[in-house]
Amino acid sequence: MARPIGNRSGASHAPNSRRRRIGLAALTSLSAVDILRCVSKTSVEVDRDIAAQAATILGTTTLRDTIHASLVEIVNAKRRLELVALLSEEGRFDFDAAASAWGGDE
Repeated sequence: MARPIGNRSGASHAPNSRRRRIGLAALTSLSAVDILRCVSKTSVEVDRDIAAQAATILGTTTLRDTIHASLVEIVNAKRRLELVALLSEEGRFDFDAAASAWGGDE
């Protein structure tokens, strides 16, 4: 289990405690190379106060989950901006056709 965000004790954890729990079906469908390509372990310095604020916003309870959710949110925010830019191009999207498709003209 990952260390809670508020834990500043610095106590070490057993080596197996940080292992990600995944289902048997997912495990059998992935090769060792696929698993290593998807997940990596690194060491970084993290501002615990900012991490705690992010955890509150994201609804996460561990530092690992907070970092993961933050990265996912950044990627999703970028995708939303790209979609807005795409839809705002002249002639790219016909809002009148979309409205009438859902009975907007009735």
